[in-house]
Amino acid sequence: MTRRWSWAIAALVTALALGLAGIGVAWAIYGTHRLRIPAVPFARRLLEHKFYFDEAYDWVFYRPAVFVARSWSRFIERPLIAGSIDVVAGSTRRAGGTVSHTQTGLVRSYVLAVAFGVAVLVLVFLSVR
Repeated sequence: MTRRWSWAIAALVTALALGLAGIGVAWAIYGTHRLRIPAVPFARRLLEHKFYFDEAYDWVFYRPAVFVARSWSRFIERPLIAGSIDVVAGSTRRAGGTVSHTQTGLVRSYVLAVAFGVAVLVLVFLSVR
């Protein structure tokens, strides 16, 4: 048997023995009521707080993630992304307001604008030639 397999078998046997011991203790305490739950305040508090895993997770992962997200929102998203969208929207709104004055609803003014545009194109093509 190789050394690796001996460690695996030892770990398997240890895990199985500890699991069975835990089942036995739980059965003796809750099943037959032969054993009393020991009153150790520190251990009770530690187990009630689940080894303080939630508190540690909060400090190690959650709070830094919230800090980074709020920082990105404050310093990058609002000024760069939302700001650029506001500039584009404002420019489009102003351009639309400016162009809206050229729409009169009169066909003769539209024909005059098209004729003027064609005349400019003809002059450009003739002068380039």
